[in-house]
Amino acid sequence: MNSSVPLAGYIDLHAHILPGLDDGASSMQMALNMARMAVADGIVAMVATPHLNPASNWNNGAEIVSRSVDVLRRHLHEAQIPLTIYGAAEVRLNAHTQKQLQTGFAPLLTQHNAKGKCRYVLTEFAHAGLQGGELYMCELLVHKGYTPVIAHPERIRTFRHDPSRLEPFMALGCKTQVTCSSVCGSYGEKTAAVIDTWIEQGWVQVLATDTHDIHHRQPAMRDAVRLVAQQFGVDKATQMVMTNPQRILDGQALA
Repeated sequence: MNSSVPLAGYIDLHAHILPGLDDGASSMQMALNMARMAVADGIVAMVATPHLNPASNWNNGAEIVSRSVDVLRRHLHEAQIPLTIYGAAEVRLNAHTQKQLQTGFAPLLTQHNAKGKCRYVLTEFAHAGLQGGELYMCELLVHKGYTPVIAHPERIRTFRHDPSRLEPFMALGCKTQVTCSSVCGSYGEKTAAVIDTWIEQGWVQVLATDTHDIHHRQPAMRDAVRLVAQQFGVDKATQMVMTNPQRILDGQALA
């Protein structure tokens, strides 16, 4: 193994660690255990991204997220767990998304004190597949100055069955976040091969855990970093888990 592969310093942009807000951490103890596991795996910062979906019970707006992040930070400090927590949301794309962003209800991946001009939003599509209006809605967001970061496209049926369907979104200026466990084969070899193709095409900007617990959807990045480094080089792996995530937090354009 190349000794220059980064074994720590990762920034996880997609994590369901705020307790009780969605299908992620069910308690503060679970959240703290997730944080301990993340730190042990080399993660130094994590963006808490609870679901924001008006069609569900998980309608987590900026105020709720901010309060929950403050509470978690306090518990992390008391437990002496060295994990930096930021707040955002995994926003289900719908006809109301633009208004939610413009009013500040939907929190961005880009932090409010960022000096950069880019505004990144973690955007979720239906896992069952594209419904017909997603490209147009993304285009509206881009025209308003937002950059959608498409969450786990490899798990969306349309893209999984026809990987080329992602191309119009990339041409529009969207970015993508692939799940670390998918890189490692948890969703099958075919899905892992699709991700490899997208990385070769330059269609994957970020790796993240999408962690929900410590058992089945863990806060683990290191194995995926090693695999990407082996196949595409250390620079590419570092870019996906350190450089690009930091630039997104800071509101800076991605190279």
